[in-house]
Amino acid sequence: MRALRTTIVGSLLLATALLTCAAGKMWSGVVVAADHAQLDGADSVIGTDCLPGDHLQTYDGGDLRVRFGSSQVQLGPSADAVLSPAPGAIHIFQLNNGGLRFYSQAGDDLEVGTPAGIVRGVEGQPASGIVVVNSQEVLISATDHALILDNSGELHTIAAGKSYRVEVEQEAGLPQAPQGSGSPNHRRRKLAIFEISVIAAVAFAGAETWNLLSESPSKP
Repeated sequence: MRALRTTIVGSLLLATALLTCAAGKMWSGVVVAADHAQLDGADSVIGTDCLPGDHLQTYDGGDLRVRFGSSQVQLGPSADAVLSPAPGAIHIFQLNNGGLRFYSQAGDDLEVGTPAGIVRGVEGQPASGIVVVNSQEVLISATDHALILDNSGELHTIAAGKSYRVEVEQEAGLPQAPQGSGSPNHRRRKLAIFEISVIAAVAFAGAETWNLLSESPSKP
């Protein structure tokens, strides 16, 4: 009987250890390509782990790709982002500047934080797109799958194949949104959203392409 109890306890401890390891792995990514890029202030090397709180940067002409299981994130030239801690297995890339291309499988919790709110896929669906941040303007392009822009509960759908330029208007005295929703600081912003005609891959190449973006007032 004592041997049986010992076996059961040992099995439970092993299962707990395996679950903890699996949960930790969900939180981490691995660098699969790096050129003129840094991870937490050191030159990024293929095979390096990417963990919550890590600071990712690329230089002019740089490139950095991180894989999370079957999902992947790519930073373009002169980009600055942080992998922010979040509840559960959600990965939030807080994009501060430059361009980011991402793809996630259905069920993967991968989100991109921007000054305009959080960009994510439609619930339960694959997600793919390009996000470019330039000061208080954000370009969001849904490539093969639709995306959602969540401005603290104010949702905007971007259909596959569409691109939008979002202007963020800073206002004092805005009501505080519920904790844990929408944009990274949980405050709803006033947005001006315009449909644009631009090739996503061109916009991803660099901030100078912002001058080439054409506007038409169409709200998603």
